[in-house]
Amino acid sequence: MNIKTMNIKTMNIKTMNTRTKWKALQSGLWMAVLLSGFWGCIAGENPDLENLPYEQGYVIGNEGAFGSSNASIGFRSLTGGIYQADVVGAVNQGLITGDVLQSLFANDSLLFAVLNNSNRILLLDRYRMEYKGEIGNLALPRYLVQGQQALYLSEWVNFSVNGRVHKINSETAQLEGSVEVGALPEHLLAYQGKIYVPNSYENTVSVLTEVPFAKAADYIVGDYPQACLALNGSVWVLNGGKPDWTGAFSYGSWMKLDEQGQVVTEISLNQAQVNPNRVVASPDGRFAYFIFGGDVWFLDAYLETVGVLISGANAYGLGVDSRNGDVLVGESGDFSSASDVAIYNAQGQLQNRFKAGIAPSSFAVNP
Repeated sequence: MNIKTMNIKTMNIKTMNTRTKWKALQSGLWMAVLLSGFWGCIAGENPDLENLPYEQGYVIGNEGAFGSSNASIGFRSLTGGIYQADVVGAVNQGLITGDVLQSLFANDSLLFAVLNNSNRILLLDRYRMEYKGEIGNLALPRYLVQGQQALYLSEWVNFSVNGRVHKINSETAQLEGSVEVGALPEHLLAYQGKIYVPNSYENTVSVLTEVPFAKAADYIVGDYPQACLALNGSVWVLNGGKPDWTGAFSYGSWMKLDEQGQVVTEISLNQAQVNPNRVVASPDGRFAYFIFGGDVWFLDAYLETVGVLISGANAYGLGVDSRNGDVLVGESGDFSSASDVAIYNAQGQLQNRFKAGIAPSSFAVNP
């Protein structure tokens, strides 16, 4: 096994525990109401939100504050202009998006908004934002991926039992079965007829076959794997490492797996008290971009090296523009007021910045 270690200077990172976040939520609630009205007025300057050119623009999923049902989906055209807040409510007679927008997924015609704490997936027309239905009766849903046979959804279920992966009919949006995996499954990968499932509270990746829909194996990887990606013709796993609050901190890492699930390359991220999270792939499949200590880092899967792409990004959410490779960064905020989205080119140079919603964390790009 080829082991690579990155020696990185220690960084002091301020963290916010759950109690502090709750106090911030309480103290910022009134301000959030005011800001909501303010951005609603901005959106209201356009008299015909139902007929905006949604075919060409950035769709921004704003996570919102836990327990507040103030998640939202915003829109900004590729050519710039005013950010349109809460297009779901504007187009659909005040429809509330929900509580904690975990992720967005888009296929040819639909936009799927995965609402983690609302336990449902909102289905919207991708290019008109009209309500098309929902998938309910879920239990802490996380991420969707398109396989060869269907859509697949990771679901935590709860914090004390194993999670599962649902199979969802791509045409009818009906659940067609589920498979139990490990604890807290996260960002799935569909690759060559298999579904790779990182179990983020373990050190395993569960591998499912699409036909039949069943678990085939559990691969041993690093601590707390966050995501699996297909890069440069191989499967790579981002391991988050154990956070400091567990009392057993461990470093994050990248691992490349062979076809039998053996680790053939490991790149350790030796950054004290910091764990990597959120990851997206470049359109050409060579690079992965991930958040590490608020900065945006890259993995070059061809050279098998890592480094900093955007220093001081204050990153919370992450996306990529499939048209040109631009990196979309949702900036960290206080979970009660609107934060910025910054757009960088593939070389890490700032191209644009605009105010979005509360905790912008996921993106889709039309077309």
